[in-house]
Amino acid sequence: MKYALALATTLAFLAPASAGGMQGGMNATMPTAMMSNSPDVLWMDATSMSNHMEIMTSRMAITKTMNADVRAFAQRMIMDHTMSQNELRMMASMKGVKIMEMPSSGHRLEAQKLSTMSGMAFDRMYMMMQVMGHRHTVSMFESYLSVGRDAQTLAAARKYLPVIRMHLMEAERLHGMMK
Repeated sequence: MKYALALATTLAFLAPASAGGMQGGMNATMPTAMMSNSPDVLWMDATSMSNHMEIMTSRMAITKTMNADVRAFAQRMIMDHTMSQNELRMMASMKGVKIMEMPSSGHRLEAQKLSTMSGMAFDRMYMMMQVMGHRHTVSMFESYLSVGRDAQTLAAARKYLPVIRMHLMEAERLHGMMK
């Protein structure tokens, strides 16, 4: 039960601030997670928003950083999270699940703040966001693995958790070099 609560808390943070349009019934354009309590659906939606955040901020990093290691890390994030998102999108579609195709509102606010920075301040903030985001995602995946029900969705989480842990280790290493 504590894992379900942790997953619900995590997903509440990631979810958009407003469901907009739910008053008169279900909205066909609304992500399925807005109308579901299924841990599998919630995990797919949260993972999609996280993937979009990684891709968006990493594209920003490629254009803003002068640090070759940060640029290489950002390129890796774009490649890995684009592949993950494509697989997730296909799986969700096969299951009739509509996932968010953008970062959460909280993520977008963080990205806006990051976009105002440059130089070493940008690199430090980008890498700090990477550390915090990957720690959060590892925790969310671990919580999901204890409550998930769908075999295919659980397999996807198991497949990507080691990759996320590797991203976290590299982000921590790079962030540590910038202190």
